[in-house]
Amino acid sequence: MTDCPNCGRPADGPLVECFCRQCLREIDAEARPLIFALNRLPGITTVESCCGHGSEHFRIWFEVSLYEKAGLTAIEAAIAHEDWPNGERWRVYHTQMAYFTWILESADVGPHVIGQSRLLARHLVG
Repeated sequence: MTDCPNCGRPADGPLVECFCRQCLREIDAEARPLIFALNRLPGITTVESCCGHGSEHFRIWFEVSLYEKAGLTAIEAAIAHEDWPNGERWRVYHTQMAYFTWILESADVGPHVIGQSRLLARHLVG
């Protein structure tokens, strides 16, 4: 187990984004709804995020449990949802950082991506 490097809170497992009041300030406010939605999915644990600040892609790094793939299936279904204007706006792919680490990334760049992230969060939590 690794304690949170920001607040020292003991972790129950591998270190993930800590949601205590002190650490929540470290997470981009624009990313919080999508992070919360992802962490509610079975087998999904977020590990890093950046909202892109209007000039980069919005990205959330997450791990998928070896034993529970339903969360990854839910993410893939949500980004394929027909409500997306002008086609696909998000992609999910495996990263070479670690075997179980994936990235959820906006296809677009700009301030409008924040609204898209909230729509995606709503699709994920149904």
